[in-house]
Amino acid sequence: CYTKCYNVDNKVSAACHHEIARVNTSCRRWATFYTVLASLLVVTWPFILYLYRFFYRYQFNQAFIEAARQGHTDTVRLLLYKGVNLEAKDNNDNTALIQEAACYGRDVGCFGSAKVVLMLLIRNGAILEAQDNYGDTALMWVASKGHADAVGCLIQAGAQLDT
Repeated sequence: CYTKCYNVDNKVSAACHHEIARVNTSCRRWATFYTVLASLLVVTWPFILYLYRFFYRYQFNQAFIEAARQGHTDTVRLLLYKGVNLEAKDNNDNTALIQEAACYGRDVGCFGSAKVVLMLLIRNGAILEAQDNYGDTALMWVASKGHADAVGCLIQAGAQLDT
């Protein structure tokens, strides 16, 4: 690439020595830049991967809590099959079981049955004594709304009456 800098005797002309030195310095700067960038990526890559996994898992858990709240039986089944965290909480410290209990008895229409979603959560190991940010459990929610069938399901599953 420096052919124009060579004279007839294949010697570098004096005017080109400066240009070659400038290009070499520029190449060294870029090489240093890429070396530093690569080392930063090597050091920060695990952290970037952790953040990706954290936010992916967070969205996955939030979708599960919302599906339970709205009574989407098939969605809850799918997310349970995919290994969602049953202990995940939303911004108000509500687990999927608490959300389901709080909205129990709503008109679910074509989405499914509130009792089926409640039973799915219980059978897959949802923590019955989990509390929201007010200290209420799923049993307290369904009892306060007068849903005897849901109270019976939770008590039969082992929910404590003295909490």
